[in-house]
Amino acid sequence: MNRICRLCIPVIFLLALFSYNLFAGSINSNYILSADADKLFDIKNIDGKSYISFNSLSFDNFDKINKLTIRFFPMYEGNNAELELIRTNSIIDGNTKFLTNTLHGEIPINPPKISMFTGTINGNKNEKAYLFFIDNYIFGTIIKDDIIQYIISPKLNSNLKESMIANVNDYKFQNEIAGCLNDKIEQFSKSNKFNGIDKPLTNELLEVELAVETDTEFFKNTGSNLSLAQAYTIAIFSMVNAIYEEQLNISIKISWLKNWTDNPADPYDVKGNAYALPDKVRQYWKDNYSNVQRDVFHVMTSVSYGGGGYGYFDALCNNKEYGFSVSSVQASHSFPILAFNYDVYIVAHELGHNFNGQHTHSCYFGAPIDTCLTADAINGGCLDSSITPKPNPGSIMSYCGGTNNQFGLGYQVKMVFDPQNAVLMRSIAEKAICLSVPSIPSIAILNPYGNQSFNYGDSILIKWNSSGVNTLGIEYSINNGASWEQIIEPVNASEKQYVLVAPKICSDNVKLRLYSMEDSTVADTSIIPFSIFVKPNDDLLAFYPFNGNASNAVCGGFLDGIPVNNPRLVPDRFGNQNSAFHFSNGNYIWIPDADFNHKELTVSFWFNADSLKEKMFFIGTNSGPALNVFEIYHWGQLGCSYYLNVGLYQCWSGRLPPANKWNHAAFTYDGDTAKVYVNGTLTKVEYKPGKLLNFTTTLYIGSRKGNEPFSGAIDDIYIFKKALGEEEIVSLYNENSSVPAKPELLFPTNYLMIDTSFVTFTWNNITNAVNYHIQLSVHNDMDSYPLIINDSLIRDTTYNFNVLHNGSSYYWRVRADNYFGNSQWSEIFNFIYDSLNSVSDNFYEPEIEIVPVPASEKLNLKITNFYHEDIDLSLFDEYGRIILTRSIPNINSDILNCDFDISKIISGVYFLKIQSRGLVKVKKIIKIK
Repeated sequence: MNRICRLCIPVIFLLALFSYNLFAGSINSNYILSADADKLFDIKNIDGKSYISFNSLSFDNFDKINKLTIRFFPMYEGNNAELELIRTNSIIDGNTKFLTNTLHGEIPINPPKISMFTGTINGNKNEKAYLFFIDNYIFGTIIKDDIIQYIISPKLNSNLKESMIANVNDYKFQNEIAGCLNDKIEQFSKSNKFNGIDKPLTNELLEVELAVETDTEFFKNTGSNLSLAQAYTIAIFSMVNAIYEEQLNISIKISWLKNWTDNPADPYDVKGNAYALPDKVRQYWKDNYSNVQRDVFHVMTSVSYGGGGYGYFDALCNNKEYGFSVSSVQASHSFPILAFNYDVYIVAHELGHNFNGQHTHSCYFGAPIDTCLTADAINGGCLDSSITPKPNPGSIMSYCGGTNNQFGLGYQVKMVFDPQNAVLMRSIAEKAICLSVPSIPSIAILNPYGNQSFNYGDSILIKWNSSGVNTLGIEYSINNGASWEQIIEPVNASEKQYVLVAPKICSDNVKLRLYSMEDSTVADTSIIPFSIFVKPNDDLLAFYPFNGNASNAVCGGFLDGIPVNNPRLVPDRFGNQNSAFHFSNGNYIWIPDADFNHKELTVSFWFNADSLKEKMFFIGTNSGPALNVFEIYHWGQLGCSYYLNVGLYQCWSGRLPPANKWNHAAFTYDGDTAKVYVNGTLTKVEYKPGKLLNFTTTLYIGSRKGNEPFSGAIDDIYIFKKALGEEEIVSLYNENSSVPAKPELLFPTNYLMIDTSFVTFTWNNITNAVNYHIQLSVHNDMDSYPLIINDSLIRDTTYNFNVLHNGSSYYWRVRADNYFGNSQWSEIFNFIYDSLNSVSDNFYEPEIEIVPVPASEKLNLKITNFYHEDIDLSLFDEYGRIILTRSIPNINSDILNCDFDISKIISGVYFLKIQSRGLVKVKKIIKIK
């Protein structure tokens, strides 16, 4: 039998949410942070009360913290305390679905960022602190002997982020917030008594999956702010979870959360009246949410004085009719510091009824546990009629909060379940077949799956599945896990994917590791490696940045350098430590098997000489015409020598740059002309036709294998198999050796409707771009779907294409490349091709049928073979502007019939775009009067 309990009595409770960005202080290797409160918060003291908010100094790695000590935490009237806190599990994970409704239907929304901590005050085990940080809000409570002493809360109906810390004794005698005390409580019957439990209880942690929905009134009372409504919902249930875990060894996991706004309003329209909810909720969930994953669900409305609630007995695992509870929370109240406490209490109470928890003033346990309310027990025959209500510390299943306040004690109630209810509720949980031990947290990498190859700057789609994980970190290794490089942390596990821009590394042994931020031992590592290479862009053979080593940053070019006799790493010209090599006493770096089988050559580098003397060797090959291709050295002036098929050729700069200063030198040869540049200025041009001797040989830096040694620092050596032009050399000198800027798309513009299959793609010129990379697809997810165009060697800022299909929608983007890497991709633009020559177009048939054409009031669409997916309709005018939109949810049918209202648009020619993940089509529409 499904039975119902109702309640509307306020009490006080609390929780904490906060900005994901927090000033770290000092985090040690065990992820322990100890900091003064004023390092974490902006703190104000006004009229004896403290206000806190997050300060402008914040850090991105707060989710790493496992243990948090906050010193000098402001309590009340200048008193401070030390909070010793540890991280606790979140009530959401990567499988939690977050939703809202829009005018176009139900849509997913991003989850908030959560950090949840519990602990003690000044080392006193009888004083507990609860802090939950969710996005930019701080809620909290400090409890002594199970009764709230201090509360932290913001005003939910304002945009202020600061929270007030208050002593509950300030809020005695506020009887106007007592709520309704005259609920109709179900009458006690002699058959409705506790008969004990039939088997011993276990200590095993059980998990209940809870689905939650909030209505429009809740949205309004949280400042008409969707993110705050979402965060406040999670705040309430996080505190409820803390109670249930401590008292019943039952954890709550939110599997599904939907927050309605006022556009559109919710389907219940109860205006905060909890008693009007059950019948409407029961029918709506039956018709619309039968597939929502849950063991039980809860729906919240809101009214400022707190409107009580309903909770059905025998509700667990009953997902059809009566497996739920409802509540009307306060949210925003004239005494905002109290609202959260009542809200946690009423939700914990009503959810308690779902576990068959009983009112403590009833006769269910043979006699009332408290006499905060006496009418029910007197009417049930288990209490003498002369007994009047008396104050009592009470418990969650009691009505004592209001009674205590009426006796001048303030809204005090113990945030515990009385022992009788705790036993009863735990036994019901153990009998519920849907409740189980929480699944072991896990992460599984889905992509990259190994044996794939990417270029530097490519977008690598990392995908995963997870269970029991809220946030995760991602790192990579190129040495089978001997060391790891962080990619990002934290990432919400619910996102299930992250797009990595391939770093500038050269390896065919790249492995990923994804790990839980809550427990780093929960992780998954790639089994089969994948490859990342720096594409040499045809011309760049080597770039030695000397950033901590002598590696070549260009994959597929020369090999890495090998230091001999310990050249020292020193600061570069910008002061960056360990970012240049200093040579002395004949030490050097050598590169084996350097391939110089090319017709042209450019060598560019920076140097800082300790002194300048005759014949100091910078970079080149070993002596002797048979082994030499080029050498660059100082011999009274900067110069170079090339070995051509017609003999040795030497070219001198005519300038002597100063010692003890960073200077730039560049030398080019194009088969006819040699040029020398010093500090960006062309100092020598000499015509000398010939062919470079082609050899694969050893390259030396700093000395000629110990001979003719250079004394000083060398950095940023570039070697090209092309003679760079003067602008490119000047760019190198001016430190423009960087990736290009992101291109801007010029044509086709976004949402443009074109009427020809031939299109010339056009974008802006990027100054230091060498070539451009264009991609075209019928889907905006170009990293996952096939590409119609994928050309990466375009030298101009235009691209012609002539294979567009009539009635199709296309997406395109462009990236700029140069010798130093790739820009970010441009924005993705969408355009539609549809000829204007006819009304009907057989390209769509038989998938889409639209009648009538022309039409005056509405269109009827019949869509077949649409992959059983949600469908989005967009109506464009002839200029490509969106006029109307509509979303049609998946109905799991092979044929969809629907109407599209066009009565309010003017007469003319329009284009209807019909899109799902599996198909994009466009149909011409004519509107008549």
